[in-house]
Amino acid sequence: MSAGGPNDYTLWIGIANHNPDLELQRYIVILHKNNEQVCQCFSTSYVYKGRAKIGMWKHAIRSFDPRAADHAHCDKLYNKQFVCHVPAQEFERLTYYFDIMPPRESQFFVFRWLYLCVDHGLIRGDDVDRVKPVGQFGEGSTRWIDATK
Repeated sequence: MSAGGPNDYTLWIGIANHNPDLELQRYIVILHKNNEQVCQCFSTSYVYKGRAKIGMWKHAIRSFDPRAADHAHCDKLYNKQFVCHVPAQEFERLTYYFDIMPPRESQFFVFRWLYLCVDHGLIRGDDVDRVKPVGQFGEGSTRWIDATK
């Protein structure tokens, strides 16, 4: 896909918690509007009651400014990688698939969401495969992900 016009988006992915001791990394997907007025982050987080994890919730954080969006959230990400360009007319479909996905651990949720977008023709599978961490998701790994589920 081409870079598109000023109302189109670029899709990025990064890691919020850079800690080799963690079993699962917290991945965040970022959409930047090409006119630099919008920065939107999508991710999941644990819900705690006291110190006990009781579930997951998903959230989207949006920064908008007619001069330039605040990129404070995405500027702090580790291993930030470009995924693809998203036409403006596909933005609603992309967020719709985010809304219908049940929340799970971040890396499982993010890549299942991206592969759902691949299945519906929003983005190319090669683009997602290029940024998917092979070492963490490869078959035989304790963290293997079956993106078809």
